[in-house]
Amino acid sequence: MRFPFIALGLLLLTSCVSPERHGAIRTREAEHQQQQAETLRTAIQNQCVAYGYRPGTDAFASCVEAEYDRQQAGVRQAIQAQHDQRANAASHDCLSGIQQACWELRNLRGY
Repeated sequence: MRFPFIALGLLLLTSCVSPERHGAIRTREAEHQQQQAETLRTAIQNQCVAYGYRPGTDAFASCVEAEYDRQQAGVRQAIQAQHDQRANAASHDCLSGIQQACWELRNLRGY
């Protein structure tokens, strides 16, 4: 979940480094992504084994696919919830700003 923020931070920092250093950072980032993907794959496979599926079977493959889809849906839900929370906060801030402006306008006009 924190990866997009880390990637953005690295992107901002890379504008201040040499091309060699930039290449090293990108290589580490790619290795990190690969490591995360491997960890996720192993966790999903272990979960399917825990459910009782045997590796190498069609049922196991279906389980892995379903678990991956379920996990991705959870990630999408979390991202959507975070987006909704930010949008609600922005709407509240905007509404508060409008109310404040109206209040100030009323005071200036003597209402």
